[in-house]
Amino acid sequence: MNKQKFCKQISFLLIILFLSIFVFQEYVVAQTLKWTQTENLSTRPDGAGSITSDADYIYVAGYDYVPSSTDCRWRIEKRRKDTGAIVWTQISNPSSLGDGPNAITSDSDYLYIGGADYNCTGYPQWRIEKRRKSDGGLVWAQTVNPGSNVDYVTAIVADGLYLYVVGQDTTLGGVNYQWRIEKRRKDTGALVSGWPIVSNPSNNASSAEYPTAVVVDSAYIYVCGGDYAPGNFQWRIEKRTKDTGALVSGWPATVNPTANGDVPYDMVGDSDYLYIVGQQNLTSSLPMSGSWRIEKRSKINGALIWSQVVNPESGVNLAWTVSLDGSSVYISGYANWFGDGKWYIEKRKKSDGTLDSNWPVTENPSTGFDGVDGILFDSGSLYIVGSDNLPGNYQWRIERRDLGFIDIGLRFWDGSSAVKIAAEPANPPTSAMRIAKEGIVYGLALVDTTDSMASKIRVQTSSGVKSLRKLE
Repeated sequence: MNKQKFCKQISFLLIILFLSIFVFQEYVVAQTLKWTQTENLSTRPDGAGSITSDADYIYVAGYDYVPSSTDCRWRIEKRRKDTGAIVWTQISNPSSLGDGPNAITSDSDYLYIGGADYNCTGYPQWRIEKRRKSDGGLVWAQTVNPGSNVDYVTAIVADGLYLYVVGQDTTLGGVNYQWRIEKRRKDTGALVSGWPIVSNPSNNASSAEYPTAVVVDSAYIYVCGGDYAPGNFQWRIEKRTKDTGALVSGWPATVNPTANGDVPYDMVGDSDYLYIVGQQNLTSSLPMSGSWRIEKRSKINGALIWSQVVNPESGVNLAWTVSLDGSSVYISGYANWFGDGKWYIEKRKKSDGTLDSNWPVTENPSTGFDGVDGILFDSGSLYIVGSDNLPGNYQWRIERRDLGFIDIGLRFWDGSSAVKIAAEPANPPTSAMRIAKEGIVYGLALVDTTDSMASKIRVQTSSGVKSLRKLE
């Protein structure tokens, strides 16, 4: 055999070996606690409630109290992703009563926060703020007092030009809580003509129906919440057009798993599906009980793809918030709400909802109630916000958990052993070198050739020669 032919055969074998990604094994994501930040801002119950991010920072909206007062107020923080250190803090205190934000979202330059203030006739009203990401300065604030009772924003999302805001409305007599959906201009906060959309699913004057989450794509908005149509609370998911807010034919999708309290609390979407988390079977009689409920539904027609019911502990358990990566669903919520409340965090497969190995993660910082209110997956890390009771009163608690590199089955023979190649958990990937498996595109981690984790596989990049990183 001549040398040229031999080299071609060796090269071919190396290519086959390099592309032998489709090894029939599951990949495993380890998670480690990167940092924890806590703030005890007052002697009253302070808490971090919702979170958004960009390349280098996280932005957290929550509430604290004026010292030695019952005056609850908005608090918004910008923090470094690498350490959790505070960059700036902004306080908003529209009234001397119970003001607080419930939701935050962002675009490249601004933050949009929704919640409530008491700066009206003795009841909370809707409040929406736009703030600069650079320094947190207020650009505008919009308020609306639709009813004569408790009105507040529960969720907010943005696209290129508009905000879509959902919450509770009591225009029907002050006791009949109903759904309210608004579309507003991002530049001014002005309400778009033809909006809001107000609906009262059950027409029950004594029911407390309200939407809890909103998702937007190129043509539609999706809203979930509770309604009382069957005579008890059930899950309700709506699909509406973005231009007029009209309900799409064939919707809403509803499910009433029990005769007790069933309510979804959060929802996220990818290109084809919605992932909704909440509770089912919340009882009012003692001892109270309730379970996590997690669903995947088609964005086309709302059809249920799968559901999972979880009971982390006895008592009341609530799945409160959800985030996604390319192949997984991350859910955080409460275990044993009315007992020694704990943080409870799960990672589940998007394909069938089954729990990944090495999960769940349970945290119980104190012997008092510890509550988790927001979760965000971003570039291989989870950011979780809420409160703990370590000082003997509720304080802010913010964590970063790194998921590490993952094993997707890619192996390389380096002459003495099979080397595992590290892939990024992030989706979309950040690495310029990418490979697809089972419809998911992964980034292969690249490091300097002198790195201790550098493999013998070299790759020419625009910034020089790099090595594929070994997993371990």
